[in-house]
Amino acid sequence: MSVSFLDPYRGARLVFYSSADPDRPICPPVDGGTTGECVDQFVGAVAIVKYSVKPANGGKPGPVAIRERVTVTAQSPGLAERLPFVMTLPLIEGRGSDIQAFGYDETPLKGPDHARDREQAKAAWRFYRQELYMDEEKNPFAIVEWKHTVHRIYITRICSSADADLKPARTN
Repeated sequence: MSVSFLDPYRGARLVFYSSADPDRPICPPVDGGTTGECVDQFVGAVAIVKYSVKPANGGKPGPVAIRERVTVTAQSPGLAERLPFVMTLPLIEGRGSDIQAFGYDETPLKGPDHARDREQAKAAWRFYRQELYMDEEKNPFAIVEWKHTVHRIYITRICSSADADLKPARTN
């Protein structure tokens, strides 16, 4: 697993393209929203996670998928509750990518709401616990804890399933 932390977005279009299909835009959901339309004036942070799986015998990877279950462990007051999120990422030749985004769309904001919402967003944060599973395994092979703010996305802790006796993420 490798993670790239992108520079913060300050009102730019949030869109990505895959080398597998460079003509099809990928519009990640923002803060628990749905995938579909790209956010035209995104303000927030983005991280790209790349997974690479190699068989222990050194052979070519067969069909495999990483399943993730993400829960909120803590968040700043005033943020809407977010339900647990489950997604399966099919790997192609043992590789796949995931996009994390935290922020908001400034497009509908006008006048005094714009300045107020931007100020409120600077203080917003959320802690996530991401459990990673291979295919239909019952136990995660890794657990990643994240802190998301509009300025940056951080990894606060990573452990293997052998270390899965974790305490909840810190709230500050």
